[in-house]
Amino acid sequence: MESKELKRCRDYESCEGEKIQQNEKPPFHLTPKIGWMNDPNGFVFYNNEFHLFYQYNPYDTVWGPMHWGHAVSKDLVQWSYLPAALAPDSDSDREGCFSGCAIQNKEGKLSLVYTGVKKVSENACVQIQCLAEGDGKEFEKYPSNPVIGSEKLPAGCMETDFRDPKIIKSDDGSYILYAVNKNSSKKGQVLVYKSNDLKDWEFCSVLLKNDFDIGKMWECPDVFALGQKDILMVSVQEVSQTDFFDSGNIAICITGKYDYESHSFNKENVFQIDRGLDFYAPQTVLTDDGRRIMIGWLQNWDICNYKTEGSKWYGQMSIPREIWMEGEVFYQKPVRELEKYRDCKTEYDSIKINDNKVALNGIKGNCLDITICVKEHDADLFCINLFERNENRVRVYYDFNLCRTGIDRSRAGSSKALLHERSCKYLLNEGEELKVRIIVDRNSVEVFFGKGELALSMSIYEDTLNEGVSFESKGMSVIDVESYSLKNF
Repeated sequence: MESKELKRCRDYESCEGEKIQQNEKPPFHLTPKIGWMNDPNGFVFYNNEFHLFYQYNPYDTVWGPMHWGHAVSKDLVQWSYLPAALAPDSDSDREGCFSGCAIQNKEGKLSLVYTGVKKVSENACVQIQCLAEGDGKEFEKYPSNPVIGSEKLPAGCMETDFRDPKIIKSDDGSYILYAVNKNSSKKGQVLVYKSNDLKDWEFCSVLLKNDFDIGKMWECPDVFALGQKDILMVSVQEVSQTDFFDSGNIAICITGKYDYESHSFNKENVFQIDRGLDFYAPQTVLTDDGRRIMIGWLQNWDICNYKTEGSKWYGQMSIPREIWMEGEVFYQKPVRELEKYRDCKTEYDSIKINDNKVALNGIKGNCLDITICVKEHDADLFCINLFERNENRVRVYYDFNLCRTGIDRSRAGSSKALLHERSCKYLLNEGEELKVRIIVDRNSVEVFFGKGELALSMSIYEDTLNEGVSFESKGMSVIDVESYSLKNF
């Protein structure tokens, strides 16, 4: 039954959301119907469609009372909105319906398992795990929520930081739930629970603790196999800058071996998933053809006051990405379905740029899929300038002397004193070509190097984004370029 709070949300998003013009939003990145969006939730394939829910405040463009927004897609590229799925309308989630997952249950229904926030005193709230079930559009909350309350936390766990459940089905038909928690040392950890019916859960173990000092609290766990490796993804708060991890809030991938008997994880390697400014809280889904697809929130908690003035929406998801491993190397690239939206191919071979900047006929726009290969060079620096007009631009660059690449929006038009640039080491072997693929979509730039061994993502919020594209070299560079406009046919 639709509650008063859920009806209010749906009426508001239907009425006010329709007032936002299509050209005010990026066509190939999911944004909220109206208002605020953060973490992706419940990424699942159900009834022949991909469903993606998301953290949602329909009433403002800042974080607020958490609802679950809802969208569906046939191809992971074009999304259609469905009415909001959850609102904070019960005793177990009155302070917010926080992040979680979706899974088809044994009866064929779609189950949403999410974190409810409940006030227990004037100054304190607890986080508990709740259940709702439905047909993929309408959901009924379990009357005996929470299904995992504070009393099921093991000793040494903080009940104020216990959230973001992710569930997988085990080979014996039972359900395994992973949730993050802050322990008494105020460090993140992943807890494991088991159930046969999604309602009665028992604690199994602590899967892994943050005893290797990357940040503090962990969020948004995801567990899956990728090639010969087991993977634990988490997003980490309050990370200090190193050569390998950027400061602030980042998403990391932990590779290793999962012992399913003891529910323990033997860590082997840890790395940051995306080295740009804006990528957090990723979730994955396995497609019918065996691809592991990842999508993330294309924002950064530390820079959420960077937004287009007067806009009625804020927040977007990344392009869904295919991820895989070869040996110890993690790769990611835009889903191949994006290629069917390519139009107006423009191709250049062996363009020589020598201490100057070159614009190429036919390559411009703010919705593009561009691949650049620097196949020869005697240069210090190579740059791709996007959204360019006069002095305004977003720059993707590679420093051949420092073996360092970066992305920079400081001259895109913002007057705010915010972090606008991020860079990292990227080594090329002797004689190796520099290959870069860039997806440009009005409010973002996503950059993939080589086969996809490095990604840098950045959101861009300006009143006017220009369409100029140019290539610049300090010294001599010889490049091949293949560019497509992206069109919503």
